[in-house]
Amino acid sequence: MRRAFLAAGLVAVLAAPAPQAQTLDPQAAWSAALAQDPQWRAAQAAADAGAMLLPLADAARQPRVTLDGQLGVNQLDQVQPSFFSPRGVSTTQNYGSHSAQLTVRHGVHQPALVAALPVARAQGEEATAQARRARQDLAARLFEAYLAVLDADARLQHQQRLLTLHERQVEQARAALAAGTGTRTDIDEALARQDLTRAQQIEWRQQRALALRQLALLTGQPVQAVWPVAGARLDPEAEAGPALEAWLEQAEADSPELAAARARLDAARAEVERSRQLDAATVDLVAQFGRTQSDSANAVGTRRSSASLGLQLSVPLWSGERSTLSARRALAEQERQAALLDALRQDLSQRLLREHQGVTLGAERLRALVLAERSAQTALESARRSQRAGVRTAVDVLQAEQQLAQVARDLALAQHQWLLSWVRLRTLAGGFGEAEAARLAQWLQPPA
Repeated sequence: MRRAFLAAGLVAVLAAPAPQAQTLDPQAAWSAALAQDPQWRAAQAAADAGAMLLPLADAARQPRVTLDGQLGVNQLDQVQPSFFSPRGVSTTQNYGSHSAQLTVRHGVHQPALVAALPVARAQGEEATAQARRARQDLAARLFEAYLAVLDADARLQHQQRLLTLHERQVEQARAALAAGTGTRTDIDEALARQDLTRAQQIEWRQQRALALRQLALLTGQPVQAVWPVAGARLDPEAEAGPALEAWLEQAEADSPELAAARARLDAARAEVERSRQLDAATVDLVAQFGRTQSDSANAVGTRRSSASLGLQLSVPLWSGERSTLSARRALAEQERQAALLDALRQDLSQRLLREHQGVTLGAERLRALVLAERSAQTALESARRSQRAGVRTAVDVLQAEQQLAQVARDLALAQHQWLLSWVRLRTLAGGFGEAEAARLAQWLQPPA
């Protein structure tokens, strides 16, 4: 009976349909990546852990209450001198004892603990900024892979058009050789171009498979295809956005990279002050309440209660220059973090400039390629009419078709590069979110 149940379960598992690959749109990809990507989830957990640093530092300043207790069984052996016995008289006494003491200690003056609060606060802010940066990095990684699939599709489509043209070139070369107007060299050259195109086609199939695999890893679901660009909806000139100075100002205010670097600098500055307070004098308010019974042989059966309230002063006299050396190290770290912040500002401005030019100059390049595609289409139609009129040959028509295919490929790749610059510009400035993913979806369309 048990084997029958196991067999039925195995059949059900084998018969269950495998996860179906799907065509992925930008919004669905963004939502799935936010739920699946392990780097983003790790950054969220790190931010949650960083949020606990300040409460932990503050908890060290809170009053500490301790309760100490003791319970014991005692045996007292005594030898008393006696006139009648040279060895004296021995007596043994057994008695129980116990004690309890409640101590309340509160730091009235604790410079090192107070100076640790800004350090913990800055470290928590850095963890939060790193989580924001991980979210922006996820957007960049996701749509780099998404557009890499579209790049591979465009190149594969171009290779397929070239392969068709090369096949026609081979047929025409063979026909010309049969008619006595061609040579064997023309056939060999056409076959070589055909074989090279097939090899390039295999390479781009591999690149497409790798990009789809990267998308699947980021989204946690199998992906078969992505939405291509809807050329009629894409208007790069209208999406140029503000000037570079405005993007630099937004990055200064919202960039998670800069926010994390500023938090590290704040933590280093606070660490300088904390290091200087390591050997500072401390004052504690101490209250003690105690109760004992039979705490000594002379007080067997006696109960005692005590209470005290006072201040405890602790003044470190020598600690091997720990405070001085720690302060020097903290000052050096502060200078390092300040230099790293300046270097990051310069690097970020360069990256913003590159992506801003990718958007603005990319729009101009797209406009030029659209005109080039129209011209190539017109040239092809003219070559075909001239061929029918006997002015042009079939070779001229094939060359015009190759030119049109190349311009169409360049236009598709330029569209993808413009979209990638558009995404990167917003991720660098810290402004990519659901609205931007929805905007991308408006420029794409489901595949036919």
